[in-house]
Amino acid sequence: MNMKNEEKIYQLNTYNIAEYTSTDYTDNDIAILGDFKNLLFNKYFKLNANIYVVCVKGRLQININTQKYAIYPGEMLICMPNMILSNCTTSSDFKGAMFCLSTQITQKYLHKSSDIWNKAFYISQNPVVRIDKDRVQLFDLYYKVIRARMKQAEQPYYKEVIRSLIRTMLYELLADLNQLSTPPESQMVKRSNILFKRFLDLLACTEVKKRSISYYAGKLCVTPKYLSTVCKKVSGKTAFEWINDYVVEDIKYFLKYSNKSIKEISEHQDFPNISFFGKYVKTHLGTSPTDYRKQSLPPRGTLQQKGGAKNHSPLLPTRQTTKIVAI
Repeated sequence: MNMKNEEKIYQLNTYNIAEYTSTDYTDNDIAILGDFKNLLFNKYFKLNANIYVVCVKGRLQININTQKYAIYPGEMLICMPNMILSNCTTSSDFKGAMFCLSTQITQKYLHKSSDIWNKAFYISQNPVVRIDKDRVQLFDLYYKVIRARMKQAEQPYYKEVIRSLIRTMLYELLADLNQLSTPPESQMVKRSNILFKRFLDLLACTEVKKRSISYYAGKLCVTPKYLSTVCKKVSGKTAFEWINDYVVEDIKYFLKYSNKSIKEISEHQDFPNISFFGKYVKTHLGTSPTDYRKQSLPPRGTLQQKGGAKNHSPLLPTRQTTKIVAI
C-alpha cells in the first residue's frame, strides 16, 4: 500500500467515530451521521465496523484498500470490517447519510439470512451498489423518520426505536441485494469461504456455544489450526474470536431479558463455575454480570443512559500486522 505515513492507520468503529466528526446519534453499536465531509480527509482508517453511505445529491469519492470508488445519487457504498479507507473527497453539493454499525449488531440482525455471507463476499469486491428509485425513496423516508425521532426528547425505548428503524433499513437493503446479478455460488465462493460460512452456520445453530475450536473443527472435519487460519483469512478474525462474539451475545441476551439467576446462566452456558463465568464476562463486557444486568435494566420511570456500559470493544484485533495509532 502506497502511503506517506504507513505506520499511521487509525482504527474506526462505533465507539470512537464521534472523536473524528459530529454525529446525529451514537451508542456502542450504531452511529448515524448526516454530515461527514471531514471524517476521512488526510487520514487512513482501518474499519472495525460496517459502514453504509447513501448518496442523495452530488458525488463522493474514496479509496478502499487503494482502489478508487465513487458514488452518485441512487447509489450506496458498503464498507466492511478490515477495509482501509482513505482520500475521501466530495463535491460541493454533496448530500448523503452514513450509518455505522458494529460487527456484533450486524451479525445479530442478519445472521439468520442464509446467504448473507455470499452477499458479503460479492460486496467486498463490488462495494458500490445501485439502488432502485423506489428503494431510494424508502431509505429517504426512513432517514427522515429517524432524524425526526432523534430531535425529540429522549423517552423510554428511545434507543430501541432507533435500532428497530435501522434494522428495517437493513432488511430493505437485503431485499435490494437479492436482485444483484451475482455469479453462481460455485464460481463466487472458494472452498475457504464455504468452510467459513459453514462454521458460522454451525455457531448460529448451536444453542449452547462450545468455547472450543476443536468442537467445531471436529463437526466440520478439519483441524482446529486450519479452521482458525481460514477464519482469519476470510474475515480478519480467528475462529476463537468468532466463538467469543457469539457466546458474549448469548450471555448479554440472558442477562438482559431472562429471569435466570447469574448462577443459572453460568450453568446454562456450560461454564465450570460462577467464578470463571464472572471473569469471562468481565473480560469481554468490562463489568461483572450483576453490574451489566443492572445497567441494562434502568429503574422504572427513567431512561437508560445512551451508550450503556463503558467497555472495551471485543471487535478490536488482539494482534495487529500494522502499527495502530492509539487515540
